Amino acid sequence: MAYRPQYLQLWERPSTRARVPSWEDRKQLVGGDYGPEHWYVCYILSRFLSHFSPALISSRLLASTTDSDISRRAYKLLKKARSVAYRWICEVREKLNSTQDEATCEGLRLRLCMIAATCFSTFDVCSEHVPAVLDTEEDFSVAMQCAVIVHDNKPPSLSDDNSPYLARMLSRHRRLLHHLEPTFCQSKPGPGVLGEAGLLHADAYDNALKRLWLGYRRDISSRWHVLPRPNSRWISCGAEGGHEVHYDLLTGKLLVDGKPLGRLPQEIVEHPTYASVLGTVSD
Repeated sequence: MAYRPQYLQLWERPSTRARVPSWEDRKQLVGGDYGPEHWYVCYILSRFLSHFSPALISSRLLASTTDSDISRRAYKLLKKARSVAYRWICEVREKLNSTQDEATCEGLRLRLCMIAATCFSTFDVCSEHVPAVLDTEEDFSVAMQCAVIVHDNKPPSLSDDNSPYLARMLSRHRRLLHHLEPTFCQSKPGPGVLGEAGLLHADAYDNALKRLWLGYRRDISSRWHVLPRPNSRWISCGAEGGHEVHYDLLTGKLLVDGKPLGRLPQEIVEHPTYASVLGTVSD
């Protein structure tokens, strides 16, 4: 009989099947009536998802098990965690947009970054299971929104007590963006506009942009497409009003007419002259 590692034997035990649904039922971690104002619950969830997380545990399960029932339950758990985290993202964004106090805004931006990275981590599975967790256009839309939100709200520097933890979270986030790049740049068969092949999940990207940029509508004559090498990490389309949209698959950077949407470029915010004159007003 061929040797089977102990961890693989563990995942295939009947007790493992029993544990997966019990994780789903723990509403204090992935549901219930908690909202983002309960900062300690958000913190616990983000810590849980980052260290001993459903994303991490399910990733190990999915990488090792051949049991379709365990896989199905792991997918369901990841989807539930993603749904709750995304709901919190929407609520924190709404609160951030209505807040004027800069110190409060800074805290909300950090919280938004952590929750978005947490939500995005629910797509962190091995390649053969990616089609199952990125199963719908809504999944692709949520993933793109999370990537943009993390990029736009991560702190310029990590100088507080959370810095080692947040640095690890952002490092895993960058790795996952690279891992998913081939999935996000899949093209439709056949030629596109001006010979550019349109992207398979263009409708999802339009949906994401509509939620990030009110008033966005793709130009009827334009398609989402991958830029030629050496810029193939970027996808682009034209928007109504003559705007040009670019999205970096490896960083989550979103540019409209070459500029970040609704904020100063990071290189300006981090410049010593800007910091000496305006401090952390727009960090």
